[in-house]
Amino acid sequence: MAGPQFDEAALRAIAGRLGNAFKVIGGNGASQTKDRSQVVLQALDDLVKQEVLVGIPSDKADRQDGESLNNAARLYISEYGAPEANIPARPTVMPGIEAAREEINKRMASVARAAMAGNAQSVDQGMHAAGLAAADSIKEMINSNTPPPLAERTLADRRARGVTRTNTLVDEAEMRNAVTYIVRDKSRG
Repeated sequence: MAGPQFDEAALRAIAGRLGNAFKVIGGNGASQTKDRSQVVLQALDDLVKQEVLVGIPSDKADRQDGESLNNAARLYISEYGAPEANIPARPTVMPGIEAAREEINKRMASVARAAMAGNAQSVDQGMHAAGLAAADSIKEMINSNTPPPLAERTLADRRARGVTRTNTLVDEAEMRNAVTYIVRDKSRG
């Protein structure tokens, strides 16, 4: 999932117009005007430099069982299939993100509000919350027994190993458990 898509110039223009519009209200009800435009501009600048990525990062790709096909490759194959190996597509990443879209949008709206308030800590927390919502939804999708059902040969291979589960995509759960998110600086791209 890419980071938030904001029009940086528009946000800077809005922040520039805010200028002295921020008021601090004291405990006695008196208010004083305080220019917080630089704080807002810095928070906006930090925000547009970040992105949320969801999937399996390289440090989580290797498998505990030593298989040569790592978790990231397995997730890709599950998403798009591998016709040459007779493996059908069982999409979970995009459907998982779509299923969480409302929650992700809610989190990203709070990120935008936090940036406009100049609250860098809340921006960071909101980006992490959006990433977690997406990753959790993808994991739920993987657990949902995504069609088509497993081939009889696959089921026989599982039974030979003592595995009785018949649901798709979850055999030892390594791939599912490797799904996560990161918030990173776009310049690291």
